[in-house]
Amino acid sequence: MSLFTNTTGKDTIRNAFYLFSPGVREILLASPFFSYPSLIEEILQINQNCLVRLIVRLGPATSPSALKKILLLDRMQIRYFTSPQYHSKIYIFGDNNALVGSANLTEAGCQSNREVCIQLSQEDDRFDSLLKLYNSYWNQAEVLNEVNLPQNSRHVISINIG
Repeated sequence: MSLFTNTTGKDTIRNAFYLFSPGVREILLASPFFSYPSLIEEILQINQNCLVRLIVRLGPATSPSALKKILLLDRMQIRYFTSPQYHSKIYIFGDNNALVGSANLTEAGCQSNREVCIQLSQEDDRFDSLLKLYNSYWNQAEVLNEVNLPQNSRHVISINIG
């Protein structure tokens, strides 16, 4: 188990993404706040055979323009919630590693904020539970497309999550 804290350039959450992304077939990302499309674009460049699934919360801290930049990328799928109750930050890299912690998918959350993420490997008994939790969120979330993508962060409707 490793700890990523953004306290040095070496242990940033962003670097964890680069460390765990190569060679995996699927990356599962859950973050209520999203404004860092370049990280997703770079991961898709690093790993040309990877599907990225992202769950976000549409609201003031998620950038519609950032979502628009990645929405139509090949190998990218996005779903969303609008409820403020959705606040999980889960990042799963294939069948190998997961990060769980406080960091949102924003530039500050991945590089400079005082955030903490703990890495779990597939050997950890909690890895499968985390994967099941992610999949339950994915199945509850709405599919994001060009039609329902808000033009600005204030245009949000409320959807309850179970």
